[in-house]
Amino acid sequence: MFFEGTKVLFRVALGIFVQAKSHMLTDCKQMHEQMMFLRDIPKEFLMPDTLLAKMQQVKLSKKQIAALHLEATIQYEKDHPPKPKPKEEKKKPTRTPAPAAAPIAVMPQEAVSVGAASAAMSAGGNQMVIVNL
Repeated sequence: MFFEGTKVLFRVALGIFVQAKSHMLTDCKQMHEQMMFLRDIPKEFLMPDTLLAKMQQVKLSKKQIAALHLEATIQYEKDHPPKPKPKEEKKKPTRTPAPAAAPIAVMPQEAVSVGAASAAMSAGGNQMVIVNL
């Protein structure tokens, strides 16, 4: 099933809906009831033999799927119009002076071997160690 991709998964979902259509339309009239039903679909709707038969009954072309997608998108945008953005007053940007950088102390350093650097770091020294490679 997964080898074929989303097309098969979509057909499985449609097969479940075809099987559960009468139950959802008669017994689950409210949206929350339908969501609870779909969250815990009874096993009789998921039996392979009946589900595969229902999947075969679903005949949709790519053109029909595209039309349904467009219709659903239009309906969604109609039901959920974009919220108007509040108008913001244009404020002049204020410049804050950059904080003065602290001076960096440069100390004379000498290169040491890797072994000496390792020993200095292990000892917990507070000095920067330059390793001569």
